[in-house]
Amino acid sequence: MINIRLALLLMIGNLVGLPSFGQILNYDTHVIIDEKGQKTTEVTYLIQINSKESNWLSEVEIAHSPNQKLDIHYAQIIDASGNVVRKIKKKEIETRSNLSYSTFYQDDLISEFDLYWNSYPYQIAYSYTLEETEFVYACWWTPLVRTNVTTLQSSLKLTTPKDYEINIHQNSERFKRSESLTEDTKSFSWSYQNYSTPPTEIYSPQLRELIPLVSIVPNSFIYGVSGVSNSWASYGQWVEELNSGLDELTLYESNRIVELISGMEDEREIIRTLYHHLQDETSYVNVAIDVGGLQSYPASYVCKNKYGDCKALTTYMKALLKSAGISSNYVDIRAGKSIESIITSHPSQQFNHVILQIPLENDTIWLENTSNTLPFGYLGTFTQNRQALVVNGAKSQLFKTPELNPEDVLEFNKYVFEEMDDRSFRVSVDFQWQGDKMEDFRYYLANIKQEELLEKLKVESHLKELKAAEWTLRDFHRDSVKLKLQLSGTTSYTARNIGKMRVINPIRVSIPDFEGPEKRTLNVQFSYPINRINESKYELDPTSFDRIQLPDETLIESDFGRYSFSVEQNGNSYTTKEHFLIHSGEIDIKDYHSFHSFINQVINFQKTIAYIIQ
Repeated sequence: MINIRLALLLMIGNLVGLPSFGQILNYDTHVIIDEKGQKTTEVTYLIQINSKESNWLSEVEIAHSPNQKLDIHYAQIIDASGNVVRKIKKKEIETRSNLSYSTFYQDDLISEFDLYWNSYPYQIAYSYTLEETEFVYACWWTPLVRTNVTTLQSSLKLTTPKDYEINIHQNSERFKRSESLTEDTKSFSWSYQNYSTPPTEIYSPQLRELIPLVSIVPNSFIYGVSGVSNSWASYGQWVEELNSGLDELTLYESNRIVELISGMEDEREIIRTLYHHLQDETSYVNVAIDVGGLQSYPASYVCKNKYGDCKALTTYMKALLKSAGISSNYVDIRAGKSIESIITSHPSQQFNHVILQIPLENDTIWLENTSNTLPFGYLGTFTQNRQALVVNGAKSQLFKTPELNPEDVLEFNKYVFEEMDDRSFRVSVDFQWQGDKMEDFRYYLANIKQEELLEKLKVESHLKELKAAEWTLRDFHRDSVKLKLQLSGTTSYTARNIGKMRVINPIRVSIPDFEGPEKRTLNVQFSYPINRINESKYELDPTSFDRIQLPDETLIESDFGRYSFSVEQNGNSYTTKEHFLIHSGEIDIKDYHSFHSFINQVINFQKTIAYIIQ
């Protein structure tokens, strides 16, 4: 049980200048691995809730899996006087499936209860133990408990047999670390004080990249099958053995594939045909996974059910290729639109997704198997330019996926405005998108209603009160990396009257709204380039004005990117072209002032872009 006197002292110590939000007063984790290899993890929390606004901290969720034995020792509420005023009973604890959007690994169960009290401040204290015999991590620990909530005191302790070999990674010098030995055991301890979540800033590295972390993996482990983590080759060999024999189709599916590719000789076209079969015949869902979430369901499962998670669908695609005599490699990867790095010196389970690599004689094909809408051979923003583990037995190795270049992510918006008799404009917008816009709108095309898509296109056009709006899809091909859409309608908001003048402000390229240098604290990370072009053509009625003043042209270049603006007149047609490019990569905070100066130059110039019509 918790020391109530200590709890009271901690509370009183925080009453001076009491923050309106809650705090994690104490968070302790003790991991014990015994001589039989069983792991016991004991976790203890003491949390202070200072106001109604922080009552959400009283909602406790404990994630675990069926192969872990969960034992909740106590869960109680302590009032401002240090009295225990409520204890959770076992019947108040509910356990449910953990439904998440994870594509790779999820704890299967959530045990939850609520320690709400209505008098402030109050504390909640709870402790539980998890026991398991199979695991790939001894510890994966951070002082972060809840985002935007300070953790005042936190600690981790690991105790193992003296001859138990482990690999340790820690990423912060602020940890206080100590070690001790007895005749039979060795212990390692880490503590961290006053941890607060970094601020949320635009285009900053992911939180996972910023948090203090202690990661410890056993050199030898059992998880489904036995494995060794002393190299990526040995770890990859374990992944392969874990999934061995799962890439077999049902007899019915095998016969279908024989018919599907009958007469085909070109290997790439066979792969394309089988990939289209995967996309047309299966759906991605997140399902409960055997062996704690790291082992794939067999291909036969997908054959029968027509759905699966990323592991199952990748195994199924691998089986399709195998039936056609084409070898492929299962690939573990850390996916997401922002790149999260892999600790290359620390072979371990650092991945959240699975894709497929097909090495051909003069090419390598990468397949994303969870999307019904992405082009064949396209990885895109979700998995580009990052270290991935290509699983190939003892030859397993980290391999960097292809990087998206500026031309791969181009967003080209072409506007044509035709002035009508009432001085309103008939307008058409041709969108030609690659990169994330292409990915998102391919998904929308397949999954949302036409009227919803129209509203999204109107937002993308930045045209105010577009009337009689309609959209069309142009030159669509399922394997094209370019998406072409056209939006049309009428608007009277293109020009505005200022005295006797009319002013037209062309639709400008969207520039991210970065914090000022005095507020920025984190590096800037562009996982892939920003490459945007707006071209606006105005066909004006020559009888409606005497003269026109054109916008100035400019070129702004820096180490971070470039911006250009030009204007061209052809009779009564006036065309502006604006191009904004930011290079991919990370900008150190010490260079942020220069970067922000470049962005400011662009924004300040954009404010001057106007046609003055008299």
